[in-house]
Amino acid sequence: MKKNIIFLALILYNPIILNADDKSGYIDKTHRLLSDWIYDTSNKIDTFFSRKDMEFHTKNRSYFNLSFDMYTQEHAKSAYKFNAKLRIKLPKTQKSLHLVLEDFKNNISADQQTSSSIANTVADNSYILGIELDKKDTKFAKVKFGSGVHFSGIAPDGYISLYLSKTFYQRGNWEVEINNNAKYFIRKHFDNTMQFLVYKVINENYKFTFLNDYHYKEEGNCLNETLNALILDKYISPKEGISSSFSLYSSKDNTNNFKLHYYLVQTSYKRFFYHNFAYYEFSPGVIFRDSYDFKPKLRAVLKIGVYFSKFSLSGYNKFNTQKH
Repeated sequence: MKKNIIFLALILYNPIILNADDKSGYIDKTHRLLSDWIYDTSNKIDTFFSRKDMEFHTKNRSYFNLSFDMYTQEHAKSAYKFNAKLRIKLPKTQKSLHLVLEDFKNNISADQQTSSSIANTVADNSYILGIELDKKDTKFAKVKFGSGVHFSGIAPDGYISLYLSKTFYQRGNWEVEINNNAKYFIRKHFDNTMQFLVYKVINENYKFTFLNDYHYKEEGNCLNETLNALILDKYISPKEGISSSFSLYSSKDNTNNFKLHYYLVQTSYKRFFYHNFAYYEFSPGVIFRDSYDFKPKLRAVLKIGVYFSKFSLSGYNKFNTQKH
């Protein structure tokens, strides 16, 4: 664990690696070429389906996000995972139409509830290729439709999805948000996540969130799981922010009643360290698992990622204190 922490520190704080002049030109050129390719490809797809060759006065927000995660924990082997997300916007075809390729995580746990280590955290290699259509806010809720193919194992599985979201604004910069994300897979299983959040903007630099997630997965043994968390987000600068949280996770299935599996105390620091497209996120914490009789274990997660896009997706904004 100590060796891993030292390795993470060297990666995060070595200015020679991050700012070497002989590497920056190559990095910038590679980033520009891939960003241009994503921009041009999304425009060609959009023009093909819309049959519109004229300029469309909207920003092309298509992007590709590639990241690498490293998980390490006290008295456990380290684990690694690559993540990818491609989102192609089609404003000419339909103002809110997107093509999406991304990792599909069908649980809400930071760790597998039956695991005494972090190994199962990265075991799921599952992707979704689909299309999403955002509808403007109706009188009752924001609506998003989707369909596509889920790739996991040998045989792909088609799905349809429906996402609903509603926000209620209260006095004193309080907000209440209710979300529901349902997916039905052709192989006759249902996956649904319901989320209830309460926000409080303390001032332009701090925001408090009380998060409650409930997830139901019909596949297998009908897993029901809940995640509750208290989160404090802090704005530091346009390129960096920090989030501190306390969360607890429980689950049940057809053979077991609801059981508390872990507490997790964690702080996450995210920073864009190279221009506006390369970032890292370092999340040290302490986890108390039932498999260890709730004895504290140190853990840390390092994420290093890159956005490829002609539209800037980086940075933080101060929290809006003038909403209500």
